[in-house]
Amino acid sequence: MYKSIAKRLLQFIPVLLGITFMTFALMAIAPGDAATVRLSAGGTTPTPEMVAALQAEMGLDRPFTLQYFSWLVNFLSGDLGNSYFGNTPVMDKIFQALPFTLMMAALSMVLTLAVSIPLGIYTAVRRDKWDDFLIRGLTFVGNAVPNFTIAILLIYFFALKLRWFPVLATRDPIGAILPAVTLAIVMSSRYIRQVRAAVLDELAKDYVVGARARGIKEKTILYKHVLKNVMVTIITLTAISIGSLLAGTVVVESIFNWPGLGSMVMEAIGRRDYPVIQGFVVWVAIAYMMVNLIADISYTWFNPKIRDI
Repeated sequence: MYKSIAKRLLQFIPVLLGITFMTFALMAIAPGDAATVRLSAGGTTPTPEMVAALQAEMGLDRPFTLQYFSWLVNFLSGDLGNSYFGNTPVMDKIFQALPFTLMMAALSMVLTLAVSIPLGIYTAVRRDKWDDFLIRGLTFVGNAVPNFTIAILLIYFFALKLRWFPVLATRDPIGAILPAVTLAIVMSSRYIRQVRAAVLDELAKDYVVGARARGIKEKTILYKHVLKNVMVTIITLTAISIGSLLAGTVVVESIFNWPGLGSMVMEAIGRRDYPVIQGFVVWVAIAYMMVNLIADISYTWFNPKIRDI
């Protein structure tokens, strides 16, 4: 196990280098110029001389490879650089937005799993009954409706009509509820169908038939044996979703004015704030890789046979 983890961690190095290099290259060929945007934002009409001077100050006049390796050396020493706007350290900006993203991600995942696992099992047990068709129909709707539409409907009913929540999310925990519910509705619609399919697949296997023949209670079969085998599917879905949530959800955060990582990087893209964008990419890459590593380790807990694969 420890050798496998060490091997995976070593594999992260070329992946992370490749991702950061590609991001740097894409920013280099993207239209627009950070110096021009910075001068324009300050209310100045930029002249070619002013742009050239600011580019030299920001280090943007150097060759691409020199800029990248300079950034890489600083990154290896724990420095992600400073924002072009306000000269704030990129790490500080990430750590300011990260707690809000973590709060929303944790709440939405708890809601999703609390709804999806019981309903996924229930619809599998009630296969082709009226309630199975009803829940599956609702999941189709949840998958088809865009999350911004769900967000607007939640604001209309629960903020404007019932006044249970503020229209624009506050920075208090209550402000995370509507954004988290929006994400949970979309994710639950997908999770329920996946859990249902996994449970149906397990119920058709020989060990379930044998357990029923021995008179073992259906609840025991479902929750002690079937659910344990289905957890591999649930872990995979959760790992994918957590990776996306930790990157911030731009649309939902924008609608609810939630100050997470998604809002931060969208502002940085509009400003051509390359250090912030690059720092965000590093965070997302590390988050995805670590979540996938934890998911792989979790597989062996629920299904020891995977250790031998």
